[in-house]
Amino acid sequence: MSKRHPDEFSQLVAGGQNSPPSHTSQASNVNGDASKPPETVEATEKRLFSGAMKVSRVSEGERRVFRRERELIEALRKAQREEARALEHQRDLLEKLRAANVREAAADREQIESLRRAQQEEAKDLSRQKEELQKEKAELQKKWEELQQEREELLLFSSGQQAS
Repeated sequence: MSKRHPDEFSQLVAGGQNSPPSHTSQASNVNGDASKPPETVEATEKRLFSGAMKVSRVSEGERRVFRRERELIEALRKAQREEARALEHQRDLLEKLRAANVREAAADREQIESLRRAQQEEAKDLSRQKEELQKEKAELQKKWEELQQEREELLLFSSGQQAS
């Protein structure tokens, strides 16, 4: 009230009336801290405007302005509490998303590792098969050479018999 209505405030102070609580102390509790419950408009008015002389010094317009300021402060506090709840909910969702991403990344790493192991096994198997085929080829080559030699010997033998 001292900031918005300085003339009226100075008159109240000059008249010996208690000054209303400053809005800066109210602002410290705007974040919704419930350690000290907010004072109701009626309780504030009773405290500030007690006594017949004090009530007569404060106009009805000033009371309406003061009441409206208190209502707006309460609405602001409520909106801030709701915003804080929404932010907390958003933080929870973000944390759940991060945890899901971590699990998904771990599953991806495991799948990649599994595929790598399978590829290594397949490479070993192919290498073993290649070695077996090379051995088989060497054996067939050896047999082929033996058969060639027998053929040459048979040709020599048959040509030797025909010459005699």
